[in-house]
Amino acid sequence: MGMAAAIWCRKKKQIAKRGKRIRKTSENMYSEAIPDDTAHIYDDIQMKESEGVYINEASSSSHSYLLNYVAQEKQEVEPYNDEFLRLPQTLPMPYTEATKPENTRKNLHNFILPYDHSRVKLQPDEISSSDYINANFINNQRYIACQGPTQSTLTDFWRMIWQLKCNTIIALNDTITAGKMKCMQYWPDEENNESFGTIQISHIKTMYHSTYIHRSFTISKTDVYLQTGVSQNENESWTIDQFFFRKWPDHDIPQHAEYILNFIHAIKSMDIKYPVVVHCSAGVGRTGTYICIDILLNEMLSGEAIDVLACVTKLREERMHMVQKRIQLEFIYDVLVENILTGDYDIDVSNIPEEFSRIKETDNSSRVSILEHQFQDVINQVNIHELNFALKEDELAKFNMNGVFIDGPSCENEFLVTEIPEEGKTVYFLKCLINKGYLNIVAFFDPSGDPPNYLPRTLNESIKLGQYLIELVSVEDKGICIHSALKVRFHNKKSRGSKNMRSVTSWLPYGWMKIIHHVPMF
Repeated sequence: MGMAAAIWCRKKKQIAKRGKRIRKTSENMYSEAIPDDTAHIYDDIQMKESEGVYINEASSSSHSYLLNYVAQEKQEVEPYNDEFLRLPQTLPMPYTEATKPENTRKNLHNFILPYDHSRVKLQPDEISSSDYINANFINNQRYIACQGPTQSTLTDFWRMIWQLKCNTIIALNDTITAGKMKCMQYWPDEENNESFGTIQISHIKTMYHSTYIHRSFTISKTDVYLQTGVSQNENESWTIDQFFFRKWPDHDIPQHAEYILNFIHAIKSMDIKYPVVVHCSAGVGRTGTYICIDILLNEMLSGEAIDVLACVTKLREERMHMVQKRIQLEFIYDVLVENILTGDYDIDVSNIPEEFSRIKETDNSSRVSILEHQFQDVINQVNIHELNFALKEDELAKFNMNGVFIDGPSCENEFLVTEIPEEGKTVYFLKCLINKGYLNIVAFFDPSGDPPNYLPRTLNESIKLGQYLIELVSVEDKGICIHSALKVRFHNKKSRGSKNMRSVTSWLPYGWMKIIHHVPMF
């Protein structure tokens, strides 16, 4: 059997609405930050000399240096441990407001408190005269690092967003994890309204993606307040986008750096007004890691010098304990490497044919196509990453299916990529697919060879494979592929009948071997 692969597209429970664009990029990168009324405070903060890796420009040589540094650290039992231990643990900066008796109940932990010089100060309103919230301005007020809202801070959280005109919230933790409350659900259910003090939040819509959930709210003043209030411009409202990242396990890091890169790309495609509110539970570990990654990616994009250790140090000077664990520092490097290796290859759907023609062209000097160059780069550099997409010890693995799960744009494990089953394994192959709900098959094989062994040869023919009866219901030539519709029945010998009929769709693309011949095989 020649080279063959099969892809099963999992049945999706809910599909996000999306335009005809592949991982849409932003043409409007981060705008200027809001004027900082306390900018003079930051002038007094002196950066410490970094002893970590320092990239002085976004060049190919600096990228190679970073890749080599990461590859070297990955050989250690605890990568970047020495670098992490050099970070300042405690800083002699006051946090007087956070320790006042009237404010202590608003702190989730008594050891994670906002420094006075960078804390967010709320304006008093008709309900509260307190200016305290456990949150800090970061990076010249481009971000607000905030603890997750608690029962006693729900109103303050929305008061902060209203007063600072924020329109983007990045949530890095679920409300409940392993049965423990991590933060309150500070938004109403979809198509509902809820009031928080003088603020009303309306939940417009929710869109589900494989790695994140995108919720849209409108924020306005409550009707009761509008009837009695006398302040100007209080009848305004605007849309707030909340991006909840679903792939960050508690006390751990995301499994793949690609997840956070795709998440950041999605956020940057929006019209962001600063500051951006970023929170997890305590507002330091995941929050600090995310903000650090975002800052460094922007610096790489603009060609600025990047220094991971200096960036984390600066964050810790603005909010204590930012980037809380060594593995979070390791993840920052993983994301930078992933960004270098994958680059920004997003392409409009309409431009795919033109781009494919371009990368097939051969370089006269090297006699190698751009496509082959790109493929070789992936092969040479893939060893930097740990490959853990493989099937887990479940039903699929027990049947020795040599395959991997791949997340799709709208749900987790949307695709299963594996080999066409060999003789003797077809029954297990079918059982796994049906049990897992993979009912669409895309098979790539040499058109000069035999079709897959699970596919009947003639229309209305049925073949028996173990306890399954497979019938070829229809065949349609789509021009670029052959579309076959199958019916799979479970045959029960005891009842002498058939039951549990399932429909399976098989797609057999033409010209696959012609395409793969353009790619060097190793």
